[in-house]
Amino acid sequence: MRICPKCQYHDPPYWRPRIFDNPSSIEITLLENLVKEDLGPANWLRDNPGKTYDSGGHYVYRMTRTGMVWRKERELWAVEGWSIPVDGSGTPKSAKFKKEMRHDKMP
Repeated sequence: MRICPKCQYHDPPYWRPRIFDNPSSIEITLLENLVKEDLGPANWLRDNPGKTYDSGGHYVYRMTRTGMVWRKERELWAVEGWSIPVDGSGTPKSAKFKKEMRHDKMP
């Protein structure tokens, strides 16, 4: 939960860091939780899944096909987009790791 040092605004507790990425600048929640917080982005995201909602505020939002809403700080999104700066499957580093794992299991 984030707290603004200037105005002491508390972020709702249902925003969670995306645990698959470390460190992650993306926070996630379910669409029904966003409805409780702000109906404007929730309705827009429901009508435009997969597109980015940017109202010019502090965050930008995106909804996945499974109904998860992603939130990212606007400044970071302007630089990184929705890409996640981690090593994913299919990279040379990942392939090397898998190859080493297979060799370790062989007698």
